[in-house]
Amino acid sequence: MKSIFTLVISMSLFLSGFPTYADESKMDTTSFPVSLFQELSRGKREKNLLVSPFSITCALGMTGNGASGSTLKAMSKTLGFENASEEQVNQYIRNTSESLSNLKNTKIEIANALFSNKNTVFKEKFLNTNKEYFGAGLQALDFKSPQATKTINNWVSEKTHGKIPTIVNKIDDLEKLILINAVYFKGLWKEQFKKTETVEKPFYLSSNKTENVKMMNIRKKFNYFDNEDFQTVSLTYKDPGLSLLLFLPAKESSLEKFENSITPETWNTWMKSYRFRPGKVGLPRYKINDDMGLTDSLSKLGMSVAFDKNKANFDRMTKSKKDGLYISKVKHKTFMEVNEEGTEAAAATAVHMATKSAMMVEKPQVPFEIILNRPFFFALRDSRSNTILFMGHVVNPSK
Repeated sequence: MKSIFTLVISMSLFLSGFPTYADESKMDTTSFPVSLFQELSRGKREKNLLVSPFSITCALGMTGNGASGSTLKAMSKTLGFENASEEQVNQYIRNTSESLSNLKNTKIEIANALFSNKNTVFKEKFLNTNKEYFGAGLQALDFKSPQATKTINNWVSEKTHGKIPTIVNKIDDLEKLILINAVYFKGLWKEQFKKTETVEKPFYLSSNKTENVKMMNIRKKFNYFDNEDFQTVSLTYKDPGLSLLLFLPAKESSLEKFENSITPETWNTWMKSYRFRPGKVGLPRYKINDDMGLTDSLSKLGMSVAFDKNKANFDRMTKSKKDGLYISKVKHKTFMEVNEEGTEAAAATAVHMATKSAMMVEKPQVPFEIILNRPFFFALRDSRSNTILFMGHVVNPSK
């Protein structure tokens, strides 16, 4: 492997407020999360899964500021931004990130930085764009020194309050740049679960075994709907627009069948189908730490040219023509903990770049009951921007 550019993004859960986009009609914020999740879930049916589509969008959006030609086109199409200009994409990310920082009841800390190998010269426009839209300053390090890795990981750990303690295991001798966006999130439920209502209950694993878990319980009014295939309820946070959507497949169905049914069209229909009604929610406490590579999945979704050292075009990054770059690896780390008070979460995405050497039928408003005591799907969403920030599934809350 020759010289490498590494991009690290650490993002977290939620968007809020009323961000202003250049042209919202050009921003398809559903297709990429849904397509990516289905690619990733195929290999993790029996394990807990957590992915942050928004984190990955930010990472690839920043990378795209240095891409050209068919590489930029493929990246934009994969992310759902093929009809938007580069400036519109950057504005979308900047505006949603700024809205994250202005919530009244939710603690969100956002920080951006570029760590470069000393003596590497980057194009001013590439640096200025990431500075303007991401607020990322440039810090030069000696990448041959072990201290460089420690400095970068310490920065990420600090900005995510220790939830993502490391993202870079080692720095290749010829790496060029590590670009980092870090976000920490801690939000409280609008309607909190009482700890006195949490009891030990069996959770029915997909392997037909059971395991006792701490099941939280609450009776309130929530946005809810169901059909013959699943039940779903929306748990909102104190800041309007932020919610955790929980989907429980019918007993006669399965998590796999449900996840296979998710498409951008069905998702957008479901988002319009919730109705406010009284009911009971039983939700297990859970904590997920996930770590995955995204290169194969992103290639299958249409970005293969960006990983091809003979075809990738990132000529807007460095001034030296010999530093022709391609994406060699994409790494993604996530964390989430859900309990009676609310949610704490973070995510990190690392992009390594190397040189070329159905409408619902209205039902009577009767109390519902949804007890998530078997494998279920969830999504963290901002309704104002229709942005999916996290999505995943729980097959065993105790693991």
